[in-house]
Amino acid sequence: MTLYACFLRERSPKMQHEAAHRLLSFALKREYGIEHYTLGKGSHGKPFIESRTDIKINLSHCSALTVCAVGESALGVDCEGIRDVRSGVVRRAFTESEALEIEHSANPDLCFTRLWTLKEAFVKAIGTGVSYPMKNAAFSIADSSAIYNTIYTNITGAFFSQWVIQDKYIISLCAAAPECDTSLIFVSENALDTAQK
Repeated sequence: MTLYACFLRERSPKMQHEAAHRLLSFALKREYGIEHYTLGKGSHGKPFIESRTDIKINLSHCSALTVCAVGESALGVDCEGIRDVRSGVVRRAFTESEALEIEHSANPDLCFTRLWTLKEAFVKAIGTGVSYPMKNAAFSIADSSAIYNTIYTNITGAFFSQWVIQDKYIISLCAAAPECDTSLIFVSENALDTAQK
């Protein structure tokens, strides 16, 4: 399983979306030698490659970053810039223990974003999106201010990884493969532009 990430010069939503698809093309060519493909969408909008359902993909983007995950097992990826705690989201989507973890964290905004992206990665992996009752997926991070730590969850049959990038962005991955080797590869926009030619 491999994650590709790219920092973006142009940050409009349209450009973020286009960059995510260029990154997917780059990843599919590099990992599988696939140059031409057609994307389909599941009932909740999760993308898949129509001619290669054995390859699983997922995309995410935020203001200055886009990520793409490719592999052979169900997966979901989410990236976000560290954002302020949103109390309405905490009430609606977080368990009591998660809310307390955020409240007592040395950096509540970082803790909130880390927990939220784990939830997003999970619902993207199972293909339901936010229609899933988010409180049912509970997480805890022993020290949410640390860059590397253990992620605790009540979810069985899934493996979670997370990266804090430049103290500004969080990337979270959920995969069905237990303890799978996961690489995070950064690609420049220039490399994406060159690969498209």
